[in-house]
Amino acid sequence: MKPIMQTYQLKKNFYAQRNAVEAVKCVNLEVNEREIFGFLGPNGAGKITTLRMLTTYYFTAHRRGESICSGLFDQNAVSQG
Repeated sequence: MKPIMQTYQLKKNFYAQRNAVEAVKCVNLEVNEREIFGFLGPNGAGKITTLRMLTTYYFTAHRRGESICSGLFDQNAVSQG
């Protein structure tokens, strides 16, 4: 099947004062057509943060990695740190 969503080394940091909190660390995933995909994990594991990154809610700073959704490459995520 054809992948409709892919991520490679997706990362997200939040900064409070001088400390960095790594909310998402190196997420690699692939979702194919007609698949149902879900995130499972404990509170604070980064599930909502990852979904917000994929829906461009967290499109701005402190994000790294690559994401492709329905063939559209998110090139801005690669260069931002």
